[in-house]
Amino acid sequence: MEQTLEVQIKIPSEYVLIRKEYLKELEDSSMEGQWWDLKDLMQRINSKDPKWVRENILEPYRQQLDVLEDGLRIVFYPSPGQKWKFNATGMKTFLDSRFPEIWANE
Repeated sequence: MEQTLEVQIKIPSEYVLIRKEYLKELEDSSMEGQWWDLKDLMQRINSKDPKWVRENILEPYRQQLDVLEDGLRIVFYPSPGQKWKFNATGMKTFLDSRFPEIWANE
């Protein structure tokens, strides 16, 4: 037997209720055309260790990250003297899809 509970919740005027799908669309569109550096990536994943990022994400997944996605590389693997660059949208999608695998090593 199913039970129903009706509740009234007041939402302060500075907040709005939106669907999760719409929020994801907004987040994804806000990153379009953006590139992160290594510091930005570390901030996004709450890591303080660039070595951990290289050893657990960038090197093990190089084959998947060093490919073109919609005409853009997800990761620019630098030569000596150059800096890491990450396509924000592509990297976010990759990290979201590989979250359990990557953090299993944490």
